[in-house]
Amino acid sequence: MSKYTKSLKFNEEILCLEIFGEKLFAGFFNGLIRIINNKNNCIIRTLTGHISYVFCLKLISKNTLASTAFEGSVKIWNIDSGNCLETIKGHCSSPNCLALSSKGDLFMGFKDGHIRVWDKEKWQVLNIFQIDNRPIGDLSVTENGEFLIRSEDNLSIRIFKPC
Repeated sequence: MSKYTKSLKFNEEILCLEIFGEKLFAGFFNGLIRIINNKNNCIIRTLTGHISYVFCLKLISKNTLASTAFEGSVKIWNIDSGNCLETIKGHCSSPNCLALSSKGDLFMGFKDGHIRVWDKEKWQVLNIFQIDNRPIGDLSVTENGEFLIRSEDNLSIRIFKPC
């Protein structure tokens, strides 16, 4: 049986996590994102801007974090300043998940089955495609970027080539 090496307690439900070096990122049900020092457990910063629960966090560079929330937005944050750099809206459904390719393209999976591919430098859509209308639970991109792996609500995982 494993032993805990440390435990952090909060007053709100934590829905997603991301870690990089000494920083732990936690997305909460109340729409907040907390950046926590992984060594001393102190909260470094709280990111505010989402109005509903945060589904997914993805570090897209050493000082840039992307987050998705139930209200339908994706926010891009500077984790050093805490400033929101970009808010991406206009989706037909809520973004559930994020994946980053080795080329730096950001893939967003949605409840309606759509996947959008963004250029993370210019924040422009490179591609939008849909295999079917099943909600996407999570996405992952193979290291060479050739395949996307997608979890679905029908207890399956699908591997496919993005268009």
